[in-house]
Amino acid sequence: MRRAVVYARQSEARKDKSEGSTITQVAECTALINKADDLKHTATYEDIDLSAYSGVERPDFERMLSDARSGLIDVIVVNYISRFSRQEPKDALPVILELQRLGVQIVSVYEGPITDDLVGLITLLMRLNAAHEESKNKSKAVSGTKKTLKAAGGFVGGVPPFGFRTEVQRNGKLVIRVLVHEPDEVEVIRKIVARILEHKDVPYVPGKPHPGSLTGVCAWLNETGVPTRGIESHAKRGIAAPSWKVTTVRRVLTDPRLMGHLTEPVYETVQKQDGSGTWQRRTGYRSVRDEHGKPVISHEPIIGAAEFHELQKCLAVHKEGSRPKGTFLTRGDSLLSALGILRCEGGHTMCKQAGDSQRMTTYTCQRKKGTKSTHEGTVSILRDRLDDYVARSVMSRLVALDYEDPDDMALLTEATRRFAATVSAPEAVAEKSAIVAERADYKAALDELYDDYDAGVYKGATGRERFIQKRDRLEASLSAVDERLAALEAEAPQVLSVDIWTAHEGDPIGPGSWWHGATLADKRAFLKLFVERVEVRKASAFGTQYAPDPVNERARIHWAKPGGSASI
Repeated sequence: MRRAVVYARQSEARKDKSEGSTITQVAECTALINKADDLKHTATYEDIDLSAYSGVERPDFERMLSDARSGLIDVIVVNYISRFSRQEPKDALPVILELQRLGVQIVSVYEGPITDDLVGLITLLMRLNAAHEESKNKSKAVSGTKKTLKAAGGFVGGVPPFGFRTEVQRNGKLVIRVLVHEPDEVEVIRKIVARILEHKDVPYVPGKPHPGSLTGVCAWLNETGVPTRGIESHAKRGIAAPSWKVTTVRRVLTDPRLMGHLTEPVYETVQKQDGSGTWQRRTGYRSVRDEHGKPVISHEPIIGAAEFHELQKCLAVHKEGSRPKGTFLTRGDSLLSALGILRCEGGHTMCKQAGDSQRMTTYTCQRKKGTKSTHEGTVSILRDRLDDYVARSVMSRLVALDYEDPDDMALLTEATRRFAATVSAPEAVAEKSAIVAERADYKAALDELYDDYDAGVYKGATGRERFIQKRDRLEASLSAVDERLAALEAEAPQVLSVDIWTAHEGDPIGPGSWWHGATLADKRAFLKLFVERVEVRKASAFGTQYAPDPVNERARIHWAKPGGSASI
């Protein structure tokens, strides 16, 4: 008896989660196997909501191929060849030939068996080509329809994002689905956002999740019994409800649809596990913009743009050049850790590393294994020595401040701006936040435009002309926003008085000084006014903790200044 398996695929999951399409396929294929005297049904493989045209990874299909390679399959039965593959014949052919080399026969319920001779192979290729062309034409028609519905403000996805449901509305001759708030879910999102923003600067309590971290948020949601979206469907099937997970919360909070934006998916090309090709994996969503670079609004927002952009800073999403994860959360027990200013020479974040005693505690870079850097291994420096050096350097510069020196005035101007941002009236802060958010939108649009240009979207003379027009419009808008921001900042006090910190005539950080009596939180806030970055280079030799290199030879302070930084 030959071992026969069934492969069934449904390219789109149904609204009611029905798997009716594959049930029919499996029944038809199983019936064919049971009628055959030489076949024995040994397994069934099903892929639901997965297209065989797009090249997306199909888990059960890959598992079936793996079993075939292990010698567990003699015959694969499908109801139509199109269930097996809708890719171009040249892409599907390597898999077909491999199965034939393994002695695995493909049988179609309605198209008959595929023989392993030349005639059978040609017949198979003709059927694959027909299936591919049918899918390609169908894809074009569906894409065109989706574009029309999207342009009319319709939602064309499957399941609405968390916080929303869809309502059917008529727009002229079109009937579209639009996103509207799901009140209970909206309340959950707003509570999560408020919790993160409220606790972003709260120190860690040792042994407990930080309340402003995603881990802490998930713990809070699960402990308080806030239901996830899948609780009802899971209850109907008699299985435990899913819990809140960090990946789920991050996906919800980074979706531009929270701001009411019309979005489009972003994909990355991923290599298939068997090395036979690539597939497109969705990594998130980005805002759709009009010809002026402004986001297209398609529905009522859940949170405002300024709040959304502040939230993204707190989430510290991993991107090239972004601030590292954890920058906005602090354990509150070290002067320089988790301030976002302490880096090694390779640009990696440095954090406190507890030693056998307070005296042996260090700041150590968090370079990941395998990451390329300007140095080998890790960079460490004794915490107390670096804290003392940085504090003395900052206080000494303020004591010797020269109001006629352009560099000193640049430092004071930037410190004043930073200080004003912490004490401004709520309405002024809100106005500035809105402008900063608008600037972030234009900057993102400009980045996306250049990404599209690099990807070859604007080919030829006409394409280049369109690219230049869009670029010029975005840069003009960005310049106008910068002017508004500069005008708003010009209303702040011209310079910050440093007398409160420098009035003591003795040791600037010794007994009697402001520094000596200040709390750790105040010292950290003070340093953020004047310091852009502290950069530490690797020690000259290993094992120098008892005869260390002078701190001033290893550490460099980059001072705060408008639009950049200066160093010593």
